[in-house]
Amino acid sequence: MNIPGNVDLQTGDIDFKGSIVIQGIINEGFSVRCSGDLVICNGIYNGRINSLGQCIVRNGIVGENCVVRAKGIVQAGYVEYATVISAEDIEIAGYSLFSTLKAKNKIIVKGKRYRGIIGGTAHAGSGIDTISVGSVMEPYTYLQVGVDPILVEERERKDKKIEELLWFRNRIEQAILSFTSNDTSFDIENLSEKERQKLFMLIRQMKRLEETAEQLKVSVAEISKVLDSERQHNPRIKVRNVIYPNVTIGIWESVFKIQKIDSYCSFFYNRQRREVVRGSY
Repeated sequence: MNIPGNVDLQTGDIDFKGSIVIQGIINEGFSVRCSGDLVICNGIYNGRINSLGQCIVRNGIVGENCVVRAKGIVQAGYVEYATVISAEDIEIAGYSLFSTLKAKNKIIVKGKRYRGIIGGTAHAGSGIDTISVGSVMEPYTYLQVGVDPILVEERERKDKKIEELLWFRNRIEQAILSFTSNDTSFDIENLSEKERQKLFMLIRQMKRLEETAEQLKVSVAEISKVLDSERQHNPRIKVRNVIYPNVTIGIWESVFKIQKIDSYCSFFYNRQRREVVRGSY
């Protein structure tokens, strides 16, 4: 599918089974979903993208309300104040400014005018390679590797769902107990037909909620096993030029805080010392 201009009021939101090429920009408030690859020849401003293939943005991904999700690689000219999530890699030709980057595998920021990752957060499963981190203004910047952020996000979402299900389950249990709270010699035969139907319905609902919660708990346990197995790898953060103070490096549960300007370096987890250490680029 080819869109010769912008995604705006004329086109509306787009949901297409297949690949899409957009010649213009995606304007604020509009969304694009596709089951294939997505190519945007210009940029995105506060739009929402969900691609089951790769997503290529020739110019910028911009805006606090801008969210780009793709199952394939995400390539962009630059990213400002946006959220970019990829189930593979994120590749940025320019820089990332106060953005949230999450990639299952790698994040690569090639840099423009020696600007790399400035402010915000970057999470990657296997590694981050950037020209620089932070700036002379020392904005807080957090980089983390070693943990698949896509799986972490999924686990957090399922944990939250479990909490919601158990909350509803407890409310239903209270409703069930209300049938017997005023009578220690409770006998279901003393209930009216309408009350018995309501009681049986509540019991069935509670059982369904418990079963769904247990299924989610099993899924959460499986995700945790996968995350633990990824600790066999050796994730690394590489900085080709300069890293500034007020940057925090995270690898698994260990952190390393940058106190002074450094350059041409890398950071990895030393298993013997059980901490993040600095190495050469």
